[in-house]
Amino acid sequence: MQTTQTHKTMALLEENPGYAVFTTGVSLGGALTAVFAFFAAACYPSLGPITCYSFASPKVGTLSFRHALQQLETDRRLQVMGIANWADPGEF
Repeated sequence: MQTTQTHKTMALLEENPGYAVFTTGVSLGGALTAVFAFFAAACYPSLGPITCYSFASPKVGTLSFRHALQQLETDRRLQVMGIANWADPGEF
């Protein structure tokens, strides 16, 4: 389900080509940014590649989600960078 704010933001981006979408988040915010980036890349292919930087995020989604995300990366619609270190309790 799309929120009104997400719909308005995506409509503005589609009306104004040439802008890039970058998302970033840490911990739970990192998980949310990955989900949002996936949603944006899957539902709005005209936006070009969405770039996502996720820091110290817990794992997101199921194996099917992972495969779908990897397909979006292969199609160059999504670029995801998961950043963690050995001491982080979660990982992307």
